[in-house]
Amino acid sequence: MKRYDCVKVLASEVSEDTLAVVTIGGLRHEWHHARPSPANFFMNNMGGASSVGLGLALALPHRKVVVVDGDGALLLNLGMLATIATQAPPNLVHVVFDNQVYDSTARVPTATAHGVDLAGMAASAGIAKSFRVTDLEGFKERCHQALQTNATTFLCAKVEPGTADVPDLPVDHVEVKLRFVRYLEKTEKLSIHGLPPLE
Repeated sequence: MKRYDCVKVLASEVSEDTLAVVTIGGLRHEWHHARPSPANFFMNNMGGASSVGLGLALALPHRKVVVVDGDGALLLNLGMLATIATQAPPNLVHVVFDNQVYDSTARVPTATAHGVDLAGMAASAGIAKSFRVTDLEGFKERCHQALQTNATTFLCAKVEPGTADVPDLPVDHVEVKLRFVRYLEKTEKLSIHGLPPLE
């Protein structure tokens, strides 16, 4: 199945106030196109999405947090599976699109192309609700369940390599951060960076 088809399904399932933390690469452009929202935080480094997502889920337990990740990115930070399992925030959904390549670097194969099972690793780490899906209908069903359930969920979707022909994310990383922080300040009534609110 194609990743962008899954992205559109996931984007249609999340609520307006769901916080999304998105990894780097073509996936961020797809996600922004499918779900343009100040509730999105787009990463500027590879492998950190799950760490930021966990922090948000723990800090804001009343908000659903979705991590939109890739196999290459997660493989750089596998220890987070154990940390997520240990903390077990019920509001965290970790979705990994596994295309078995580093899509931004000439499609060099990742370890999942050689049999590494990310859903199996997540389950072994202690995330009981860990699933692997290979078809769009199954992905839609698992997404719906995960977003309606109060339990840490890991969902690995096996997808084809490639990025959809969508416009690039139109803002730089500084603007991404400021937009997200201002959104949190407004919706959570917090003061984070101390700057005056936008009019």
